[in-house]
Amino acid sequence: MATATPLVKDGSIKALAACGERSPSLPDVASYKEQGVAFDRSLSWAMYAPAGLAEPVAKKLSAALKDALGDAEVKEKLLALGITPQFVPGEEQRDINARDIAAWKQVAKDAGIEVK
Repeated sequence: MATATPLVKDGSIKALAACGERSPSLPDVASYKEQGVAFDRSLSWAMYAPAGLAEPVAKKLSAALKDALGDAEVKEKLLALGITPQFVPGEEQRDINARDIAAWKQVAKDAGIEVK
């Protein structure tokens, strides 16, 4: 989305579908589901830190990220790139990552792609 949204907005390319739900950045682009395609994989951006990061540091980084994503100017800039800002706590992001990894492994398996 971050690469394509500005190009869609300026007419250089045409978006065919949005993953998951419609994007607030491109509200006229229907989702796959709305178009009858059984594909519902939302894309996400996340901030990661090294394993074993001290809990106080992790909490401080998490709070700073939450504050930044709540800032109107940051929101506006992210939306212009096609990124819908949403704070997701670390534990929830781990669950999302595990779900996505399993889903994409299944896509590869169904397509006959060998995952190594």
